Amino acid sequence: RFGKLEIETPSSPSVALPMLFVQRPASSSSACKPYAVLPASCSPARFSLPMPFYDQRQGSSSGQRPACVAGLFSAAATLSPKGRRRRWRRTVLGQTSSPRTCCIIVSAELRTLDEFRGDLRIVNGLPDLDRFAVTGGEGNAAKAARMFRRHGFVIILDALPPTQCDALLAGCRREASEILEHDPTRRGNRGLGRFSFGASQKTGHLLHCSEWAALADLDAVTPVLRKVFGEDGYICAGAGGDFVLDRVINYQQLHMDLNAPTSHDRADAPVVTVNITVTPLTWENGPTRIIPGTHRLSRNSFSPPRDDAENELWRYFTMCPLPAGSAIVRDNRTWHGGTPNLSSEVRFLPNCEFAARWWCRGSTSVHWRNPWLLAPKCMPRSVYEGLSSYGRYICREVVADGDLEYGARSDLGDGL
Repeated sequence: RFGKLEIETPSSPSVALPMLFVQRPASSSSACKPYAVLPASCSPARFSLPMPFYDQRQGSSSGQRPACVAGLFSAAATLSPKGRRRRWRRTVLGQTSSPRTCCIIVSAELRTLDEFRGDLRIVNGLPDLDRFAVTGGEGNAAKAARMFRRHGFVIILDALPPTQCDALLAGCRREASEILEHDPTRRGNRGLGRFSFGASQKTGHLLHCSEWAALADLDAVTPVLRKVFGEDGYICAGAGGDFVLDRVINYQQLHMDLNAPTSHDRADAPVVTVNITVTPLTWENGPTRIIPGTHRLSRNSFSPPRDDAENELWRYFTMCPLPAGSAIVRDNRTWHGGTPNLSSEVRFLPNCEFAARWWCRGSTSVHWRNPWLLAPKCMPRSVYEGLSSYGRYICREVVADGDLEYGARSDLGDGL
């Protein structure tokens, strides 16, 4: 269930917190492991909390009924009723500290999941989405580049042929299956139920997979990238993307993928990510939300707001509906975030990452997720040789001549 929960705690100004996610407790009443509910420093006198809320009726022998709530923050909690008082037991990575009485639940105003779905069906999606989209091809490349510079992103329709799109979708399912084998609790590495393909890999990227390597040179996208970066002014610097499991109801906090020193000193994009919709993006399957124009904001003066400060309307600034095979070309400084996937299917959004030559200074054999200052040598020579001539040219910094150890990391379930 969803709604507004009012909580009283000892003295502090009132604050508003965002929609949170409920993780159902384990079947055993003693194995309740919710994650991430309130900021560790949070001690408001009284606040309203729009949130999902689950009342587990498997109480202790004393008759307590633990209500388990979880979401987007670094701490976690179990709220166990005892009269009107609740005890807050903070849990970090499954380790429970001593409980202490700290809050009173004043009231709960609930909405059903169907009501939440109904709201999203009506309001989810960027207004006038068409003004951010073009069809692919050399003729629209200059227009697409202008839109990209103005908004911080542009959508290219029909960027991937159906056969290549199907092959990439099959690759996403294959890689996700391996990742999930290492995370049986579905904790994720980008929030509950959310996974970064790249951060899940031993090499930090998926350029050892031919389906991702082929994204380096797409007929509908390459002309746009050439206009954005200037002729021969960029290289391929990685590939990955993300996926969100079905029935995940939390929002991911707004963020930017690049916020390094000097990354905002020039108007030109230092790094561009191209995401591919391998299935249609709809109002219910977790489309990415994005805030147009935020790539132009100074990193020293502006940063993505906390969840409690985010404009409520921004939660619905999602890139949907979009057909399968679309390319979302995004300046990595643009604010964006994940949204609930209320559908019954996993939502995949693979990507390829490109860096300007003035930003990326060379390559490295060390496989770590650096801010694209050095391109990781993570593409096997055998995959490299199968690319187009231009694909090989822009992938010259990521090709590795030696043996690579690749595959999903084994420590995903440790809360990476």
